[in-house]
Amino acid sequence: MLRMTRHSSIRSRQRGIGRELIELVLACGHRRDCHGDVVFEIRDRSLRGTPCARLADRLRGATVILTQDGAVRTVMWAHRLRSRPGLLRRQRLTTSE
Repeated sequence: MLRMTRHSSIRSRQRGIGRELIELVLACGHRRDCHGDVVFEIRDRSLRGTPCARLADRLRGATVILTQDGAVRTVMWAHRLRSRPGLLRRQRLTTSE
């Protein structure tokens, strides 16, 4: 059972991140520790080789932060992960030649 704080429940509705997506991020996301919390985020590399790889453009950047006791503290879209500057730069270089 997924425990969510009041804050995370409000933010998930505001940001369009449902329970299914939260569970997917927790199952497939990249894990890192940050100031005592645990952060899970969807990166292209974390989706590689999974059935969800075909949805990478839609899922990229989904982030879930858990407290030490396992409750969801907040959810968000990490915009630094959603944009693909390296990909865009490559496309500009190949089209200008």
